Amino acid sequence: MNYKEAIEYIHMTNKFGSVLGLDNILNLLDRLGNPQKDLKVIHIAGTNGKGSISTMLNGVLTQAGYNVGLYTSPFLEKFNERIKTNNMDIPDEDIAYYLTEVKEKINEMISEGLNHPTEFEIITAMALYYFKEKNVDIVILEVGLGGRLDATNVIDDPILEIIASISFDHTEYLGNTLRQIAYEKGGIIKENSKVILYPSHKEALDELIRISKEKNTSYIIGNKRDIELIKTDIDGSELYYKKENEFGLEKFRLSLLGENQIYNVLTVIKALETLKKDGYKINKCNIEKALTNIHFNGRFEIFNKKPYIILDGGHNKEGIESFVKNIKLYFKDKKITLFFGMLADKDIDSALKKLIPLSKKIYTLTPNNNRAYTSKDMYEKIKKVDNHIEATYLDESDEIASIIDKNSDEIYAFVGSLYLIGEVRTKLKNLIN
Repeated sequence: MNYKEAIEYIHMTNKFGSVLGLDNILNLLDRLGNPQKDLKVIHIAGTNGKGSISTMLNGVLTQAGYNVGLYTSPFLEKFNERIKTNNMDIPDEDIAYYLTEVKEKINEMISEGLNHPTEFEIITAMALYYFKEKNVDIVILEVGLGGRLDATNVIDDPILEIIASISFDHTEYLGNTLRQIAYEKGGIIKENSKVILYPSHKEALDELIRISKEKNTSYIIGNKRDIELIKTDIDGSELYYKKENEFGLEKFRLSLLGENQIYNVLTVIKALETLKKDGYKINKCNIEKALTNIHFNGRFEIFNKKPYIILDGGHNKEGIESFVKNIKLYFKDKKITLFFGMLADKDIDSALKKLIPLSKKIYTLTPNNNRAYTSKDMYEKIKKVDNHIEATYLDESDEIASIIDKNSDEIYAFVGSLYLIGEVRTKLKNLIN
């Protein structure tokens, strides 16, 4: 199997849908020698912010000299982004090689009359197998959906768990209250382990604390009063960590933009303090250097400054709210030209009510996903919400080339599904460069 065949095989398995449960992946991993049992794992769940937290932790631990495996989802531009070692995407040839190994075990399962693993189960199994073979020191493992029944929840003894911000998303699977959603996310918490909790909504925190106590797990909640924003601009933020800590960390710079990142980085610091107490060699210089230079594509990313082009994969209520706050923070009262597209199962009405007042014109696009809300349907919905806003639906993302004026002072913002942001980001690289 070559790289092209491997990717085609992975995408073909999408037809097996999404199955919440661990029997299938545990069977597959057992046939691969249970690589997850030989890995030191930081397991991260949450509705929003888990990608930012994973990226920051990866940056610091790599800077500290550790061989770090990072598993995230989804990818923006190329599948290889989902599996990294030491900030490097998994090479094409390794995908082909390790997926061939995994597929052999899947064929065994099918021949025995067992269910075919889903796309996410296959990718997760391949990632864990790859990290074991590459002898990584630490794996940062990001949950796909929920936590309790997610395919990543096969780690018996993580070195640390982190629960990021919890809000409403995937309610059809996770529940309609924050308590129910927190219960699913908190399903990654293991007996006698250690968990770092983002300072989230009280209802969610109460449930996570209940689970932690039930599991005899040590929990730490980031205190919002421990961190202060000194100043911020489009190039980053200067922050002050006020609490006495293991590193002597006080003032530091964070390149990730947005108010939401303040408490994400607080959560990261709490995690790093715990790791240091457990013997991991991390120092102040590692933290400062990593956070100053950290990049997270597609999350309030300033892709270009003349004109301003912003890419933001905010695709749920909290994500859209963060985008709106950040636009107001960095661009004050200026109006944006919005390019927007979401999946049909998201809260589109709520998103539009927040985005339309920021916009002087809206172009709608269809994300590259079979669950996408079409650009024409989105246009019609926008006109129902506000018939006075100037709006146009685009049939293809290639049309953005004729809209963006590279010599203007416009603020162009691409917002919504990460499937859209990834496709657009590739187009923009060709357009701007």
